[in-house]
Amino acid sequence: MGLEPRGGLSVKKTNWFLAKISEVLKTEEDKCRAFVSLMAHHLNLIHE
Repeated sequence: MGLEPRGGLSVKKTNWFLAKISEVLKTEEDKCRAFVSLMAHHLNLIHE
């Protein structure tokens, strides 16, 4: 995983989003779906 200058910020933002998702969603299945969706979106941003 190559870290660009703002890579640290992306990781912090991702962790923040995951924390918020954990607070909001109640079931593990929903958490898993949200995590996969977020990761897919995150990877999409990296590749653009």
